[in-house]
Amino acid sequence: MSQAEQPWPHKFDVAINPAARRPLMIMLGFGLLAVVLYIGISLLDGYRYSQEQESLVPRMSELAVQGVPEAIAWMIKNKEGYYNTPEGKAQLKLAAEAGHPQSMFFYASIHRKDNPDLAKDYLQRAADAGYPRAVQMMEKWKHRTD
Repeated sequence: MSQAEQPWPHKFDVAINPAARRPLMIMLGFGLLAVVLYIGISLLDGYRYSQEQESLVPRMSELAVQGVPEAIAWMIKNKEGYYNTPEGKAQLKLAAEAGHPQSMFFYASIHRKDNPDLAKDYLQRAADAGYPRAVQMMEKWKHRTD
């Protein structure tokens, strides 16, 4: 006897009861609608966030020029290429030297390849000031040297 001719070995048929198809299709439809709405809302939130960030750039730039460490760090983090400008580098250096933890971390990150000793010093200072990412990186650094 071929395998196709053998009786079904399971207790229940796998076929969907025609009376149960409609509720199943309705549930699948609502599930698909929920996924589409979730994706749409996520995209909309991302668009709003980027618009809010762009609207902050002029004011944060003014504050960075005035030497406000939080504004300098915000510009480094949110304005692409800002740290490559002469004024961006100078402002970041001043904020890092003033002891702003996030600025020290960014300053260390920028100088990681060209001046590793300076980078390690500022990374350690940022970690000592309690900047979480600096603490994590110093822990990794210690494990590599052990």
